[in-house]
Amino acid sequence: MSSGLYKILGLSQNASDKEIKAAYRRLAKKYHPDVNQNDPKVAAKFQEITAAYDILSDKEKRSQYDSGQIDDQGNQRSPFGAGSGGFGSGGSTSGNPFADAGFDYGGSGGFSTEDIFSSIFGGMGGKRSSYSRSTQHESHSKGADKSFTLKISFLDAALGCVKQINIGGSKPVSLKIPAGTKNNDKLRLKGKGEPGHRGAGQPGDAIIEIMVASHPYFIREDLNIRLDLPLTVYEAALGAKVTIPTIHGKLSVKIPPGSQSGQSLRLKGKGIEKSSDQKGDQIVKLQIMLPEKKDKNFDALMEKIQKESPYEVRKDF
Repeated sequence: MSSGLYKILGLSQNASDKEIKAAYRRLAKKYHPDVNQNDPKVAAKFQEITAAYDILSDKEKRSQYDSGQIDDQGNQRSPFGAGSGGFGSGGSTSGNPFADAGFDYGGSGGFSTEDIFSSIFGGMGGKRSSYSRSTQHESHSKGADKSFTLKISFLDAALGCVKQINIGGSKPVSLKIPAGTKNNDKLRLKGKGEPGHRGAGQPGDAIIEIMVASHPYFIREDLNIRLDLPLTVYEAALGAKVTIPTIHGKLSVKIPPGSQSGQSLRLKGKGIEKSSDQKGDQIVKLQIMLPEKKDKNFDALMEKIQKESPYEVRKDF
């Protein structure tokens, strides 16, 4: 059983889901780039924490990780070592294992399968013709598709981006990721799979499965983005102007006086934009928070308000 991701979050391997979530929130708050600007080491640490949480918070991925089926990056572990199916994998350079092993498979100066069968079926007319047609069809068959996995950030998936990826060739290729890409979506790169049979058929395609990392603040709901916004009691009671993050950048928002915990504000067009007529909103859900530490002055003020201006909240109970 691998334990690297648990160590990143400072947990034991038998940690509960609640403990994993609490550890992530604590570390994400400490190492978030907005709190530690212009510090590449802290930014790298934050990415490492987020990647660990992305796997351990998913029951299926955690089970695969604990059993050794996937590694710390979420990639499948191959029982045969390096090979096709992962970025930068090796394998046959020509797509023909016989040619790579030094055999001249039907080329000049060597033997040809057609020569052999011509000798055997030369006097049998139709049988040789039938073989020729089948081998001709086989020689032009399309190559197999190859599957890969690519992990991207929440914002890259929401806003769209272009990634340079290595799928086994000498040069990276560009992969356009559309805005609004979801977890487990599959993108296709035409002609980047296995070569056609004996080099004559069309090459297969590369199928890229996208894995989207979670975000410490944002939650995706179709094309909408939800943000849980903590407020102090006096911000909720008196109203306030607060600066909040959106996937498009920071924005100043007015909190109406008398706001209640659980109420939502809708920011039109600040969600995911797949096209000009497919735009989501940002939903800001208000959460009124009491002081974390015991405060005598705060308690005294609450007692005074309770005596001078009492009010009920459970009339319908």
